[in-house]
Amino acid sequence: SLKKIISDANSSIEDKNAAFEKMKELNSNRSKEEILEEKIKTSLNLDSFIKIDGKMIDVTINDENHNTEIANKIMRTIQEEYKEQMKISVKFQK
Repeated sequence: SLKKIISDANSSIEDKNAAFEKMKELNSNRSKEEILEEKIKTSLNLDSFIKIDGKMIDVTINDENHNTEIANKIMRTIQEEYKEQMKISVKFQK
């Protein structure tokens, strides 16, 4: 839908700029998500799915056994990548 706004001749310059900035943010987030997923895989040997939305980071670990110690390690591992404090949630599911 963002690409449609950018390519639509009837869209205003402001709408096109906002859509472009949102696309840049989404691409940047996806890159960071992939980096964090790889970091969790290599450092903790866990498969994960990460979703970043602003300062909120949701982590889903592919394991049905919830482990508080591992969850804390995951949160610390992710927070190391950011200067500002992030809100990180970790859930385990198979």
